[in-house]
Amino acid sequence: MSLVCWSGGCDSTLALLDLSRESSEAHPVKALSVSHPQVIGDEEHRKARQAILEWARNKGHHIVHQELHLRVHGSDGKITGAGGKEGWFNADQNGGLIQPIMWMPLAATYLDVREDLYMGYVREDDIWHYEGNFTRMFGDLQFLMNKKGSIKYPLKGESKVDVIRRLKELGVLDLCWYCEDPKKGKPCDDCPSCRRHLTGLWQLDRFKPVEDEKDVEKEDDVKAEVRKAETPGSPEGSS
Repeated sequence: MSLVCWSGGCDSTLALLDLSRESSEAHPVKALSVSHPQVIGDEEHRKARQAILEWARNKGHHIVHQELHLRVHGSDGKITGAGGKEGWFNADQNGGLIQPIMWMPLAATYLDVREDLYMGYVREDDIWHYEGNFTRMFGDLQFLMNKKGSIKYPLKGESKVDVIRRLKELGVLDLCWYCEDPKKGKPCDDCPSCRRHLTGLWQLDRFKPVEDEKDVEKEDDVKAEVRKAETPGSPEGSS
């Protein structure tokens, strides 16, 4: 089996569905999610995962899903950050690549001896600036646990618009969650993740590929009409 780090967002969902497309009851794909109450959008991501799992099972995907629930214990559930500032923990306060740093060590402990770890990052993601660091980090974890698997990034060559297009074709796009700063359970449409998602939707709509021969014929007819209108001496071209 293979293990996918799965948030319920667009990228990791596509990685999971691609991998589980050829799965079976005897050979399922494992998915591991991390739920942390102080990470923004945690509740929305959990709801998205539930909906996507139901969709995938109805489509014949065999996925074994485990969810880790992390909790912060203390007198008031708060922690003290840099400079003595107290507040709820969230990834934005720390900056950097908090998600893979949090997820990778946890996921590594759930791998079988020769099992590979899959992470759904696309080519626009910042992780590629530090790919060597994460590869070494994963290799060290494998060595310490006497395991032989490797880390894989199946969407490395895909763009965000590619992911959105494929999820839309599958009919699962609207089940995914992508916002980093939800407002009453709705996407904020302003955070970096929302802007990337909305840009991808705009690109998908703006640059639609020609679907079939009828579209080609229609496009040719339009071009012919334009050329005719621009021809000197033609009724359409005279003013």
